[in-house]
Amino acid sequence: MLFRSAKKPVTTAQVIARYEGFRGHSAPATKEQWEKIAPVFALAMAPLASGSVSGFRKHCAHFVRLGVFCLEMGAPLELAVILRSDIVEAFVATQSTGEVDARSALRRLAGLHGLDTEDDELGDEHREPQDPYSPAEFEALLAHAAHLSTEHRRVTMGIILHMAAGAGVVRGDLSVATASDLHEHASGLFVVTPHGCRYVLESSKDALLALAAKRPEGLLLSHGDPTNAVSRAAIWTKGRKGVPVLSADRLRATYLERLLAVELPVAEALSSIQLKNLGRLHPGSARLATCSLGETKVSA
Repeated sequence: MLFRSAKKPVTTAQVIARYEGFRGHSAPATKEQWEKIAPVFALAMAPLASGSVSGFRKHCAHFVRLGVFCLEMGAPLELAVILRSDIVEAFVATQSTGEVDARSALRRLAGLHGLDTEDDELGDEHREPQDPYSPAEFEALLAHAAHLSTEHRRVTMGIILHMAAGAGVVRGDLSVATASDLHEHASGLFVVTPHGCRYVLESSKDALLALAAKRPEGLLLSHGDPTNAVSRAAIWTKGRKGVPVLSADRLRATYLERLLAVELPVAEALSSIQLKNLGRLHPGSARLATCSLGETKVSA
């Protein structure tokens, strides 16, 4: 019987044929997607192709879904990339059921190919609460938000990320924000808050407008207690390898760091972050501000 002998190496065609033999109507990928995934699938599944049917089938279903996820994310379909622990964890976060099975199966595949299943590029190193998110960390949060299990969570998380890290709007101001608070002017997009207008960074402008359009009436954080929205959303990020825990302080620190790289008048920049002088910035951001502003003096 095909694949019963572990002594003979299986071919790419045999691995693919075994999967297509029971793929049927429940395939997790379209025909076009499968054509793109098939080569890396054959490489990944080769060590299991001579094992039991049930074991092979269980692993391959998870891997094909992971391949579809990577296609949608634009990640390269290379074995060393697709089975990276941060990619796997981002994928697992999108699964409403079977998370433990998917993680276990994909980590086993990575181990069979000698790939590291514990460490990743993003890591979970300790950072001070006020530290800005690194570009890689923020991209991980955006990817996580885009693949949460429900539309409500995806929109809510996106609004939090782009309002806080893109406009510096957090806590009380965020809890009362509405779509009508967004105003576009010649100089850019601004958010009107009870404490003044906040400049929206260009990197968040289009995404924030699109998200606000999904909730044109009422509060942007429309369900439950809006004052606890960030705390609730933080739960969606806890325990996700490769995804940093959501923090309002770190999101705002990220905004401060990015704002200082924008060519705005000093007074306007400080107004956007609700500060009177540079002394109240996080030390890292304050150093950056000093370099960015040069000899410009800001009064207390």
